[in-house]
Amino acid sequence: MREKKVLCHGGIWDRGRLVREMTMAVKDGYIETIEEGFCPELLEDADEVVDLEGAVLFPGWIDSHLHIPGSLLFQLYGADLQKGSSTDDYIRAIRECGAEDGWIRGFGWNAPVLEKEGYDRLAAYLEQECRDTPVLLFSDDYHSCMCSPCALKRIAGAGIRVEPDRYGIVKEKDIFQLTARLEELSFPEEQIETAIMRYQEELLKLGITAVQTLMFLGGNGDREWKVLRRLDMEGKLKLKVNLALTVQPYEDLSRTDSRFARLKEYETERIRVHTVKIYMDGVLENGTAFLKEPYEGSQRRGACVWEQGRLRDFCRRMDREGRQIHIHAIGDGAVGAAVDGLVYAMERNGTAGRNRHVIAHLQMAAREDMELMGRYGIIGAIQPFWFPQEQWGYGLDAVCLGDRVKDEYPAWSLLQAGVRLTGSSDSPVTPQPDPVTGIRLAAERFCEKERVPEEEMAKAFTENGAYQLFREQEIGRIKAGYRADFAGYEGIPVGKEKEKKSRLCFVMADGEAVRGHALSVRSAV
Repeated sequence: MREKKVLCHGGIWDRGRLVREMTMAVKDGYIETIEEGFCPELLEDADEVVDLEGAVLFPGWIDSHLHIPGSLLFQLYGADLQKGSSTDDYIRAIRECGAEDGWIRGFGWNAPVLEKEGYDRLAAYLEQECRDTPVLLFSDDYHSCMCSPCALKRIAGAGIRVEPDRYGIVKEKDIFQLTARLEELSFPEEQIETAIMRYQEELLKLGITAVQTLMFLGGNGDREWKVLRRLDMEGKLKLKVNLALTVQPYEDLSRTDSRFARLKEYETERIRVHTVKIYMDGVLENGTAFLKEPYEGSQRRGACVWEQGRLRDFCRRMDREGRQIHIHAIGDGAVGAAVDGLVYAMERNGTAGRNRHVIAHLQMAAREDMELMGRYGIIGAIQPFWFPQEQWGYGLDAVCLGDRVKDEYPAWSLLQAGVRLTGSSDSPVTPQPDPVTGIRLAAERFCEKERVPEEEMAKAFTENGAYQLFREQEIGRIKAGYRADFAGYEGIPVGKEKEKKSRLCFVMADGEAVRGHALSVRSAV
């Protein structure tokens, strides 16, 4: 027998259109029908009636680029450095962290803090006070890792070759080797499960019901996905999750097919696999973002992680096999290389727009590359949380880019070039990934010419996100036939009808309340 639930005395917001009063029937987690106004006849055969008490339903928000389970494994079982604002704070967190399995794993140090206060002090502390303890401290962007001398000895003993600088810091290529090959870096399964469940609660609390997750922070590339699938089989997973296989250019690319097939084994109704993820460059903060012109006051431009011929071949093969390619590209040089590889593949395969390839971050991008993205249907996954809100907010970016800093994060320019934008946080780089906050920050950013209207950014966090996840026929809209995934608000949080006071009062996933509450009654209302 199918369960019928009727929601009434509330409104809906969909594609910028607001309906203040509607009645909705939901069966088995899907929207069956929506009628404007109060429709008592829909209540006649309802198994349950939900009085929304004036709340307005938005589609469940979609974060199109983040990392499950955020920094929670490090918060719960390691050294949490994200809250620190000084070297002393970092040292205190390390000192207070237990090393139950012999290792201390930390996450969240910030390059500008250490530039100001000195890498030397932290490196000296690790050498002197952690002489017999292996310590690995990941930066808040996960692109640098400071290793204690003891950790470097363990790494060498495992036959892994890395190239640390004088502070014991290794960067992208070496980090990815560590996480893939050094089993001790991965947290145990029971800790991974706890962190995933806690992270799910944090996302649901913000109204996020679907995500594209990239590299898992704290896993080994296999056990985390096994845990995630088990949670879904046990009915504990409420999020819709798209997984991605991370591929490095130094790997044996002939193994990509078997690795991707292995990841496909974790698919369920809620867990989908369409995507391979690659890194084109690093980040500005550590000088590894790849720029077309040198860094300010320097001859360095950073470097492209992939050799262009190898990138083209890889993109052509993945595109031909129907896989979505999701590319990290920060600098305009990296974006140009990524666009070249994707366009090369789609031109030869005749697949323009078919596989919904994605370039994420796009901190710098040349106009000609943005226009090619629009022409070939390449999605731009942007993080509005990073858009400077005041002139002083450019910080280290201004040091790295000089006058070019005014052109960073070209969100409106991407839209004008015809690029479909999706909204995301890159959590845990963004500690509080509230989509409503991201929407506001995009509309109110300091650089007026690149502001994005709230309605457009809301679309990026809903139907455009669903499109990126190949789920546009089931989520991202409020219409008949779609999943009943909603974020319910008292007051309108975004758009032309935005109200000064609004709050998220409940969240529903597949028609079931998963956060907050809604008054449920059986009698006719």
